[in-house]
Amino acid sequence: MKRHHHPPSIGIERPSDGFSGPQTAITDMSLIIVATAPRRLLQWLITWKGILIVVYMLSIIAWGGMLFLLLVNAVPSYSQPYGPNDDRSLRKIWIEIDSQVLNALFCLMGIGLLPWRLRDLYQLYAERVKLEHRNQDWYIVEDPSEIPATKRWKLHAVVLLYMANSAFQICILPSF
Repeated sequence: MKRHHHPPSIGIERPSDGFSGPQTAITDMSLIIVATAPRRLLQWLITWKGILIVVYMLSIIAWGGMLFLLLVNAVPSYSQPYGPNDDRSLRKIWIEIDSQVLNALFCLMGIGLLPWRLRDLYQLYAERVKLEHRNQDWYIVEDPSEIPATKRWKLHAVVLLYMANSAFQICILPSF
């Protein structure tokens, strides 16, 4: 038996004349989305994918913030006793460590996802139907068997830009 999910009641006022036009329907849907968004976000955050993405983003923010503070010399005690521009100062050492950690975090996405990006590139040219079927939620069409050709360029652009990102990450990898 199929159960239907009914959105929560959020006390939407109807016009007194009983007219429920298109503007009211749009407002109703907007209120439902706003009312359910925090719960849906929390449900996503407690999944493994949500946890990993949040930890990854917080790592980039924390290491990037520390690098910024070191670059603007916000912690002058890290420059003692050698001075801020000496290679032996704690400031210079931590700038190098921060730069390496951030480079590793960005390479993780560029190179770590390379197998899936190569699969997408192969499917883009050899098995286009599989790739389009897997990403069919990108397209708003009445008949799912027909995807408009004008929308295909977006899928091509995303796959090719992902591959370009991975290629550039591989090019900068020897600079470690």
